[in-house]
Amino acid sequence: MNTPDVLEEPDVSWTLLGRVDVDGALLEGSAANRLLAGDEAVAATSDGGVLAVGLPGAWPGRVARGQAGAVEEVPGLMPSPGLPWVFTTDGEGLRAVPLSGGAAVEAAAQVGLGEAPTCCGWWEHTAWSGAASAPEAGLLRAVSPPRGGWSLVELLRPGTADPAWRVELTEEPARIAASALSPDGARALVALSDGAGKASLVALDAADGHALWRVSPPGEVHGWRARAGALGVDATRGVLLLDAPSGPALWVFSLEDGRALRQVDLGALTPPPNPRIGLLGDEVWLFEYLPPTASGMSERAEGCVYAAWGLDDGARTRRAERRLGQVFAEGLSDRWKAELASCQVRRILPLGEALGIWTQPAPLSLALYRGPLP
Repeated sequence: MNTPDVLEEPDVSWTLLGRVDVDGALLEGSAANRLLAGDEAVAATSDGGVLAVGLPGAWPGRVARGQAGAVEEVPGLMPSPGLPWVFTTDGEGLRAVPLSGGAAVEAAAQVGLGEAPTCCGWWEHTAWSGAASAPEAGLLRAVSPPRGGWSLVELLRPGTADPAWRVELTEEPARIAASALSPDGARALVALSDGAGKASLVALDAADGHALWRVSPPGEVHGWRARAGALGVDATRGVLLLDAPSGPALWVFSLEDGRALRQVDLGALTPPPNPRIGLLGDEVWLFEYLPPTASGMSERAEGCVYAAWGLDDGARTRRAERRLGQVFAEGLSDRWKAELASCQVRRILPLGEALGIWTQPAPLSLALYRGPLP
């Protein structure tokens, strides 16, 4: 990992937080070509001091962890891109260790409704989230089996084997589309839907799991059937991707009371299948990298989608899109125009109160930057 560098542009300052170069000895044959394809596992601490990349290999998984210029291999898996924890299974237990070190979370590897933990291992039908700047706040586990007719949410804290609290959902709306912990770990946000996709959003107090507020956004939860909704939060606000009556929209709300702050209609932009969304300053953004696919029945070229809108008027401020040979790049700074248009950027994720951008400068390298929106 190199010494942080500062990249200057007129009115735009970006800081290279770190870079990790994966040694070829850690890779296994042709699997190296798929290291950064699809929903690749990458994560970093909120200060960028530790970076991690998931490595190819069989269960229980391997992670390349980079810190202070040294890269080491550690056993385990990272279940969600951007979540700075490494998970391993120990018998019937789960052990999760933060990248920054410190106390581990230990819990049941499988959970289910009531007293019958037979449904879901930690690696299936589960959305994991943690507080960006507070690993001591623990991990939020949100489980929603495809045909179970129920869901559960629980908070796991370091130092105890039992959940701090658990909420079981057995009546509609009971499908969890997305979940997130606030950056300070004080609130858990859960997006729910009923059988028709009607959206419901609830905020839980992370201290004991009781509901602080519940609201009904004006639409359906996008992607709930695949349990792959999109929800982003910063210190005071959240944003949820919806199928509003007027079409796909980003619904921005207050973390304090769920009050609607802005609805951004996406217009002609079709949301990608599994986007990342977030807030920074007075803008809201959406991004997804789409790897190329090829099979006997279909073929898709590499592509990526990035767009940002101003929260004052909902107008689009930045756009980059590359699909099926078509390239669009509008309103971007010179630093990122080429990278976004060529899909060199693989991840855009919240990193504390800043924006973290993962790039792939070499086939087996990752660089992480912090700064304003591109």
